[in-house]
Amino acid sequence: MPIADILLQNFTSLRRLVLVNNGFHGELPETVGSFVNLEEVTLSGNNLSGEVPTSLGTLEKLKVLDLSHNDFHGCVPESFGDGKFMEMVKLDLSHNGFGCRVPESLGHLQSLELLDLSFNKFGNFGVPLFLGKVPTLKEVYLSGNNLGGVIPEIWENLGGIRGIGFSMMGLVGEIPASMGVYLKNLTYLGLDNNMLVGPVPEEFGLLDCADEINLENNNLSGKVPASIRVVGEKLKLKGNTQLCVDDRLMRCDNGERCGLLSQMKLCNKADNDILDAAAFLLSSACGVSSFDPLVLFFSLLGFVFCLYL
Repeated sequence: MPIADILLQNFTSLRRLVLVNNGFHGELPETVGSFVNLEEVTLSGNNLSGEVPTSLGTLEKLKVLDLSHNDFHGCVPESFGDGKFMEMVKLDLSHNGFGCRVPESLGHLQSLELLDLSFNKFGNFGVPLFLGKVPTLKEVYLSGNNLGGVIPEIWENLGGIRGIGFSMMGLVGEIPASMGVYLKNLTYLGLDNNMLVGPVPEEFGLLDCADEINLENNNLSGKVPASIRVVGEKLKLKGNTQLCVDDRLMRCDNGERCGLLSQMKLCNKADNDILDAAAFLLSSACGVSSFDPLVLFFSLLGFVFCLYL
């Protein structure tokens, strides 16, 4: 049934328009903008097509807009962020064919908690910087859009975020350590299937609320930091062939190898022997009872100082 047949009715007092998985098709008519009391529009899982009418952006009371899993295309209207949606909490446009650029005007949605634009066709303009200006955000999903670019340093004011989906986005560069510093409430982080390089940030060991940190199928390299033990099995690293793990990090409390890290490549044993030798020399020279390999540089300086004395 065409969606227009439903929306030709006089629904000016309607507050919630929820039509999920009903097989409606056709274009969403401009008349939807006349339902001025709407607080929720959820039309997910239908066969709606065409461009989204700009009149939707005039619904000042709208808190939830979910058009996911349809066949919409074209650009997301700039009117969605032009000062009308001041009460918008959830904006889900995922699994459509939207293109162009993610509108910067969405940064004006200062009540927004969930933004899901995943699996569309947004252009190669990078991760939107306006995300850092929406401190109310709790979930943001952009996966499946070839946005490209690096992960920007925008996390300082986003400590309330619980979920980030940046998978399959063509991202390059290193993972910012600031994500581990500021995102203390993060439960899900998806950065898998990109082209990220460099080390796993030591600061990711601070993400002790995480249920899953997926870094699979990138080009990460170096040694998995010891701080990651706090995260443990929640960290997924498969497909990063240049990463290695210290033997001691992959052992459980009983001394046996266990968990996902046990399946990874061991770091060069010679490197571990150097660390152990430095620890022995330092403890012998200065009477130190323990040694942290992560501070080797400073420890070696201390060793030289002890010899000098």
